[in-house]
Amino acid sequence: MDRDPVVTIAALTLILVVGSVAVAVAARRADRRAAGTGTTSPPPVGAGPVREGPWTLTLESVGPKLIPVVRELRAITGLGLAEAKGLTDRVPSTVLAGVDHAAATAARDRLAAAGAAVRIAQG
Repeated sequence: MDRDPVVTIAALTLILVVGSVAVAVAARRADRRAAGTGTTSPPPVGAGPVREGPWTLTLESVGPKLIPVVRELRAITGLGLAEAKGLTDRVPSTVLAGVDHAAATAARDRLAAAGAAVRIAQG
């Protein structure tokens, strides 16, 4: 096949430019995350006064919007996408067990804001 060398060079140049831009954008996002600015996830669960005894957080129902609930489950537990989705598929399911009251309450509030029905219980 005979190809025009000018077209080939133009295509390769375009590929290099697009690749360079993608690398620059990824580096900038990494710098923002490292600096703590830009779009980052909410603060970790677990700040506040401590109540006695271990607490358990149970997901009772997912609610009308699945994706925000899965997103919050991943943020709270550190699970992967498939594992977090698995928790939503088999409700009621234990999200956190053996945590302090502040962590359970913060996680409950985040999941409730995402539309899930959750319950915390001591023990």
